[in-house]
Amino acid sequence: SLLESSTFINQPLTNDMATLTREVKKFATDKKLEIESLKVREEYRREFLGNVSHELKTHLFTVQAYLSTLLDGAVKDKMLRKKYLERAEIGVERLIYIVQGLDMISKLEIGELNIDVAPFDIVKLVQNVFDQLEIKSNKKDLSLMFDKNYSKPIMVVGDQEKIQQVVVNLIVNSIKYGKLNGSAKVSIEDLTDNKVIIRVTDNGE
Repeated sequence: SLLESSTFINQPLTNDMATLTREVKKFATDKKLEIESLKVREEYRREFLGNVSHELKTHLFTVQAYLSTLLDGAVKDKMLRKKYLERAEIGVERLIYIVQGLDMISKLEIGELNIDVAPFDIVKLVQNVFDQLEIKSNKKDLSLMFDKNYSKPIMVVGDQEKIQQVVVNLIVNSIKYGKLNGSAKVSIEDLTDNKVIIRVTDNGE
């Protein structure tokens, strides 16, 4: 069955046992690596889906709690109403982002992932990520902040959605592995005329 596999198609036939043994060993090694790679990917998929399920439930319950509080009478307080609606909106945006992430992974697996390049403000993007993860960071009393005041936009060209996903992943790691009452700090540094670097620094492990 090994000789009939695609690995051996169009290969010259040989009666040299040493050569044949070497080819069979190579075939077996390649298959072993392929199986191990598939196991790693399956484990990653299981962990990812578990994390997604947790994230979806967390944000759904958060949005539900804010809306329930408003329905129970807080809607009459204008200041509270605005605050809770804004936080509910952040929760909904996070849910949309998670669903978009799932859609992106599906496209990646079937080879349909496209890069959508356009100019955008990287400072605003980081601030949006801070807003999205405010509830998560508050649970650990962890501060999300810039290293300094970025009063002016810093325009970059790239795929905003995918860069945002990278920033989210880095800051989520800071929250997940950071110390209580710690911080996650973002700096944006001009390297050259056409390149900036975004650093995420925390005081976790």
